[in-house]
Amino acid sequence: MAKYDQLETYLARKGAAEIQLGFADIERIIGQMLPKSAQRPQWWANEIDADSRHVQARAWRNAGYDAFWIKDAEQVRFVRRFVRRQAGDPHTFYVAPERPTDEEIAKARSALENLAKLLASASAQACHKLGIEFDMSDPQVACDVVKATFEGLFSSRRTQPGRKRR
Repeated sequence: MAKYDQLETYLARKGAAEIQLGFADIERIIGQMLPKSAQRPQWWANEIDADSRHVQARAWRNAGYDAFWIKDAEQVRFVRRFVRRQAGDPHTFYVAPERPTDEEIAKARSALENLAKLLASASAQACHKLGIEFDMSDPQVACDVVKATFEGLFSSRRTQPGRKRR
């Protein structure tokens, strides 16, 4: 068993969106002291290179987390990668799978299609209030209206040719 396998197992079993652990907690989990280099933020870097000698990073990355060293606190915050808020409740989280199944992809596609319909409807209502009418039953028209709406929303953020952002 590798030195940090127990940390990987612990994080994977927890599965929470975010886990904050003190160095003493991590030492209890792995059954030994952390090296002195763990006092430096570089030790907690989220290395993604397979050839990296940072075996500790491999443990939390394999469990689906990124580590964030908390300065002067001897603590680390592990944050789940691919975290999304649960629909309808801003305080709960779920973890989006890194390799979704065909069923999960179909559900996501359906949810996006429903969102697009809601956006198209809202765009059509806004245009109607302005006296502009569209045939929203035509998918291409609905798509164009939603696209134009988003372009209008974000056009104020674009810089005009010859002008620089501050």
